[in-house]
Amino acid sequence: MLGAVVGCSLAVPGAPVKAPGGPPPGTVDTNLLGSGNFPTAPAPPLGAAGSAPEGALIDARRMANSVVGPWEVDPSLVTPSPVRAIVLKDAGAVGLIEPGGVAAAAHAHNFINGFASDRQGPVQLRLMNAVLRFADAPSAAAAAADMAQAETSQQPNRPKPVPIPGHPDALATTYSYNAYGGDQRPIMVVSYTAHGPYVLCQTAQANQIDIAAALVAKTLDLQGPLIDQFSPTDPMKFAGLPADPNGLLAHTMPFPTYPEPSTSVPTNPNIGIYQPHAALHFQDDPPGAAAALSTAGVQAVSYNQTLVYQADDAAAAAQLAQDLANSMLHTQPSATPIGGVDFMPASRCLQSDSPEANGPAHYYCYAPVDTFTIEVQAADATGARQETAAQYKMLLAK
Repeated sequence: MLGAVVGCSLAVPGAPVKAPGGPPPGTVDTNLLGSGNFPTAPAPPLGAAGSAPEGALIDARRMANSVVGPWEVDPSLVTPSPVRAIVLKDAGAVGLIEPGGVAAAAHAHNFINGFASDRQGPVQLRLMNAVLRFADAPSAAAAAADMAQAETSQQPNRPKPVPIPGHPDALATTYSYNAYGGDQRPIMVVSYTAHGPYVLCQTAQANQIDIAAALVAKTLDLQGPLIDQFSPTDPMKFAGLPADPNGLLAHTMPFPTYPEPSTSVPTNPNIGIYQPHAALHFQDDPPGAAAALSTAGVQAVSYNQTLVYQADDAAAAAQLAQDLANSMLHTQPSATPIGGVDFMPASRCLQSDSPEANGPAHYYCYAPVDTFTIEVQAADATGARQETAAQYKMLLAK
């Protein structure tokens, strides 16, 4: 699933009661849908970004569609890391995926924005792939050199250069004890490659140095040609980029802030509109989701408190709700079906128990509405159903 974060509960106990009359059987009567205290009215039109920093975020979400996912390098790399995927709004955010000195080096060379995707697999495998955009090719080249130097200087474990097969321009090092015949902890290969106005960054983990280097090599084989297909926006035009190009984000459930005022809650840089390939970076099962989104002809995905997929038509949206639920059942061994949303016959809800003893369960609901598919994650079953009902109403509202 896309990484929807469980927010404050706005659920109201109880279930709606069907009143006499209403639309024909098989259709949804929104008057019967219990939406608790969740909002059902869309936000006003979001207009343009309004500032260069906001526009940089929008363009980074566009760029995410041209970032290689680790599962495309090795199909076993599907387990989300704690980072999973992140829009890098500034050089400070680079510090979330790189050491502080590396982030400082990026800041010193006109960093604009970036996107990172991180997955784990079996046998100590892990791969983080990021694309960082700079003002121009000379800035990127200088940044790559200084980032590699900063990475080396900050590691205490005797880092040494590592050749990346087929990529002599990659500035890569390893610094794990295991690389020198020590213990059996995984080894790391960290690489920085200037590519036009971009620096392509990889951190690969494996139990052998050649395996980690091969992960970096294949990532670069794929990433270079893919980012070349991206048309970045001139930073001078960032402020004019549309914040909600298809109006879908305004019709997507926002993160709850109660009881704090909304202005006191930091903005999640990942909130926005994504193209289908970009949306895969947030999925629990990217290969399975890729097939489902392709079959449904998904054109855009809106990421906020809930997830909304824009499909080809109503039939495709209905099938996508089924496919996403089935994918969750496949990827979460503890997931089991539970009752759907009251008076919404096409909805499906699931419960997934925590892998930790006595840990909290998670609840998921999927439902089609017109040409859209809703995905909800919540901390309790009532909240999941009410939030799905509220999102349903919001999509139908003008």
